[in-house]
Amino acid sequence: MVRPIRTQADKDLDDLLFAWGRWCEFGGEPTVNTASFQSKVMALEPGETITMGGGSGPSDPLGRDSVESMIEAAVMRLSEADIAAANVLRLQYQAGIRSLVKRGVIRSVSARMVEQMNQDARARTLGVSLRTYRRKLQTARVAVQDDLARGLR
Repeated sequence: MVRPIRTQADKDLDDLLFAWGRWCEFGGEPTVNTASFQSKVMALEPGETITMGGGSGPSDPLGRDSVESMIEAAVMRLSEADIAAANVLRLQYQAGIRSLVKRGVIRSVSARMVEQMNQDARARTLGVSLRTYRRKLQTARVAVQDDLARGLR
């Protein structure tokens, strides 16, 4: 099986989604904020990429939301249209595992256990096939990426 080539944009989105996962699991404390992200984007030279992490938190003087809260809003919107895709995204990036357990989506599992699972094990945890898991994950990533693109303009 040939694996698709991951672009820098895919890796940057992963960085944002992992930051969102940490934000969800540790009480909503942002690690990247919109102002610092936008300033990084504007300061890029042609061919440069962004290194994520270590933002200034929620104290944006312009009152803008953090990237993590923007992702959470995007996932909440997604859950209205495709709850399975939202659940897959939450499990993949360990964002809101306690809420998945509380809602009965998955049985009790620790964040450490989820972190050590591969996609096949995560798919089984959700009771879906690996193919469905990957398709829902891609759907969710595209939805979040589209929402972020609209929100950062």
